[in-house]
Amino acid sequence: MPARAARSSVALVLLACLAAGPLLAQGPPLPAQPVPVAPPPGAPTPLSPAPPPPPQPPSPFTDPGPNGWGPAYELSKGEGFFVDATLALVQPALKNRIANDVPLPGSGAVLRVPSVNLDFVAEPTFEVGYRLPDSAGYFAFAYSFLVSEGTGTTIIDGVPFATRTRVNINTLDIDYGTTPYEFSPRWTIAWRLGARISDVFFDSRIRNGDFLQQASNDFFGSGPHARLEVERRIVALPGLSLFGRLDGAVLIGQIHQRFRQEAPEGDLIAVDTLTVRKAQAVPYLQLQAGLSYTPEQLRCVKFTTGYQFEQYWSLGQLGLQPNGQQSTSRGELWSHGVFLRGQVDF
Repeated sequence: MPARAARSSVALVLLACLAAGPLLAQGPPLPAQPVPVAPPPGAPTPLSPAPPPPPQPPSPFTDPGPNGWGPAYELSKGEGFFVDATLALVQPALKNRIANDVPLPGSGAVLRVPSVNLDFVAEPTFEVGYRLPDSAGYFAFAYSFLVSEGTGTTIIDGVPFATRTRVNINTLDIDYGTTPYEFSPRWTIAWRLGARISDVFFDSRIRNGDFLQQASNDFFGSGPHARLEVERRIVALPGLSLFGRLDGAVLIGQIHQRFRQEAPEGDLIAVDTLTVRKAQAVPYLQLQAGLSYTPEQLRCVKFTTGYQFEQYWSLGQLGLQPNGQQSTSRGELWSHGVFLRGQVDF
């Protein structure tokens, strides 16, 4: 009996060991894993990179380059220098009626020297400027000149006189201009304001042997200068536009008139002269109309051509004299012709 009980106890111990073997082979229990918590909406997860920041809208003060700001600034250009040159072929015309209201001191003569037609000439204009960044406009310096002369024969009281008439104009402009603005579909407008300095000289002379009469008028002045340009693009022909320009100035300065007569007296030549000065305001106006063209593959180049008219008023008008009488002296100058202009942006 004791032996059977011992064998039963051994059997129970073996069965308990067999049952506990797999549990002992598994080792100690694993620690508890943390339960993942869902991030709030919109927050980046640890396993994914942060999303890029939203794109910032372009600054309204950054120059958009040659393509412009869309319909409003399609022709805007970047910062840099530009140059242009204009060659106008014009026919000047002079209304020369200057006269000395005060007789010459020696002979007491009042001169009204006739004039002849002026030659068809070239009138060049050269301009250099700098375009500001952010389509903030530009500054420009321009210089132009015109020199013309005409000769002929004038009959006075049946006596022929060799006649010569001259005109010489020099002009300098200093301006600030705006970037072209498209105020309506296919219509652009631009303007500039500044100052102009002008020197306008003309004279006429007649001669027969030793007898000579000459009257000259020189106006030098400065004043405000303004320009307005309008273009209308032609959609059917890319790069081609209708062009119009209105340019004006009011010059305030001094008129300087000189009168001279040389007449033989025996074996001598008597010279009689008179000089008159007077402050005066001289209006100026120029009109241009034609076509402009910018090649699609060469946007830095622009050509403009068409018709040109310009006029100076009151060049020889002296106004009231010291005696209270109105001066009879008059002088005006105008010209018209065709022009061709080329512009290059750097």
